[in-house]
Amino acid sequence: MRWLPRALVLLAARANDPPARGRRGPRRASRTRAALDNLARPTSTSAPAVHPIADPTGLLTNKVTLWRRLAAYYGRDAASALAPATYDLSDPSDVELLRADHAPGRAYVVKNGTVHGKAGLAFGENLDWVLGAKARGFEVAQVFERDATRVRGRAFSVRAFVRLACDGAGGVVAGLHRELKCLYGGDAAAAATTNRGSPDLPLRLADLCADLDIDDLGGADPAAVAGAIGAVLGRVVAAAAPGLCAGGGPAARLLGADLLLAGSPKVVEFNAGPRLTPADRGDFELKRRVVRDFFAAADPAKRRGDPGALFARVFPP
Repeated sequence: MRWLPRALVLLAARANDPPARGRRGPRRASRTRAALDNLARPTSTSAPAVHPIADPTGLLTNKVTLWRRLAAYYGRDAASALAPATYDLSDPSDVELLRADHAPGRAYVVKNGTVHGKAGLAFGENLDWVLGAKARGFEVAQVFERDATRVRGRAFSVRAFVRLACDGAGGVVAGLHRELKCLYGGDAAAAATTNRGSPDLPLRLADLCADLDIDDLGGADPAAVAGAIGAVLGRVVAAAAPGLCAGGGPAARLLGADLLLAGSPKVVEFNAGPRLTPADRGDFELKRRVVRDFFAAADPAKRRGDPGALFARVFPP
């Protein structure tokens, strides 16, 4: 029999608990034990193993590596339609491109290879400051998208939950969960450095679509917006696909992809470990569905119908 790995079991158990209010009491502890007991049972013998995809070079989750893959696969112009234009500060030709492309009022986010919250990231408009960022340990300069959709004056992005699975033959399959979460920031500079939630704004993209001025994406039609997001994610995964399952063997992993809506969706980053600790009851329900569907998609004994009903396939097309 195959067993679910302990890390994912604990992750799912935590997502099955509502947010803590003060010290953990007997009822919450009981729910946690029950979730662990339920999820730690062996899966059916026909189910594929569920364990993280090996991604030692960060083909998706390392921002520098991801941009290089996109630029090499599609060319810089086409890559800029999938992710904010990014310049490798270690590459002299990229530095020259940055100088040539710069215009007054253009702003940048400088990043190192791995960003967690505000660490490894800074915001600025002065070209000399950007060019000097390499000496301060930054690796790339990414154009700040001033035209990105804002919601009630707040910076806004979409968190998409992406399931990557290896097919056992070296290929990867990527699926997009039906729940798309709204993330809100503060002013223009804060938009580059925070993904704070807000209880006074809609949590789910489907609840917000009617308020969004994104006619090119289908306006108030959540399915059209989700389809546009899925198409972009599929193209991004395609650029990294050749190395994602190089280790072979069936595997699955849940990633969080953050996207801006700037005329069309653009991928800002992939998170190797999307935060699943709920902020409130609504967040708890959303993340519980994501985690349960992740496990259900891996186990034919638990899955009801086509796994695409849980995670719509975005790659291969």
